[in-house]
Amino acid sequence: FPLIVVAMLDTYMQYITSRSIRGYVLGEGPNMFRLTGSLSHFNIGNYLYKLGMPLLALLLMFGQGNNSRAYYLFVGIFTLLLFAIIPLSGERSITVILIVALSIALLLLFVRMKQYRKYVCLALLGFCGLGYLLSTQPIIVERSAEFFDQLSHFSSSVYGQLFKAGLLLIQQHPWFGIGLQQFAESAHALYTAGTVTYWDVHPHNSYMQWWIETGVFGLVLMLVFLSYL
Repeated sequence: FPLIVVAMLDTYMQYITSRSIRGYVLGEGPNMFRLTGSLSHFNIGNYLYKLGMPLLALLLMFGQGNNSRAYYLFVGIFTLLLFAIIPLSGERSITVILIVALSIALLLLFVRMKQYRKYVCLALLGFCGLGYLLSTQPIIVERSAEFFDQLSHFSSSVYGQLFKAGLLLIQQHPWFGIGLQQFAESAHALYTAGTVTYWDVHPHNSYMQWWIETGVFGLVLMLVFLSYL
């Protein structure tokens, strides 16, 4: 929790002042106009997503049976501030995954737990308001336009090529995967062989990356763990 709070504060400081606590400046070097927060590369959105979702689940579990409005107000504000950073950082695929995950979570809460329905409605209003505010930010408008442009020719885009590389690696190693942190090397081998026209250190899809590197068994274990949370 403290690490996430510090990373959030540093990222918002960089967004407001253009300089993070560690001295990373927007518009300078390879990072250009992508938020980095305390990190040296512009993947702060991915970092906060991976840590923030389990933390949010734990906060909700801790709050079961707790009827304190102040507690749920705190959780709601914290969630909005945490997840606002993801689209502000320019993380397009993570933003889409986040929207889907939160939609499913809110739907399950609304259907299965009647006592939470009023909080679900408030959360929806909060996310709609946040979405409107974020849609006025230039970085989000620019990244959204790029996202839909790439969708129009997905197969030839960099994301389409990463998706193709991922599918090929899954077909080659479906059960146990290629091993943790091995995607970059395997994707580069496909690129060198001319099978794909682009490679990167990860496939820009957390679920596909888990399947690629740990196989079906690892993916199932991860999904079970997330479902339990």
